[in-house]
Amino acid sequence: LADGSTYCYDVPQQDVLNGTDVIFTNSLLGITPVCEFNSAESNQAWFNVMYSFSFPADGMEGFGPFMAGLSLVAVCIYFITSSDSGSLVVDHLASNGALNHHWVQRLFWAFTEGAVATALLLAGG
Repeated sequence: LADGSTYCYDVPQQDVLNGTDVIFTNSLLGITPVCEFNSAESNQAWFNVMYSFSFPADGMEGFGPFMAGLSLVAVCIYFITSSDSGSLVVDHLASNGALNHHWVQRLFWAFTEGAVATALLLAGG
């Protein structure tokens, strides 16, 4: 559960009884907590999904923290390779398709692309 999340609920891991009647049977043992989406806490939603795989069994934390970290690494690799590909394409366009061009030109386009992406993010995109 991400720190500060208030819209998450622990799922009972045993049958819930009302007297002798079973009113809830969990068929997905280990998936807890379950969180509903709250737009006020939207930046925690992904981590709540990943941490839901942290069922406490045998004193272990589960895969939640590992999966959250792995997903961040995967997203970073995705954006880095996408940015590199975009810089390569813009560099080839700016050099009129020449195969031999200076590496500083590609570095310029990489930083320019990063500055534009940062400005868009800061502007609320």
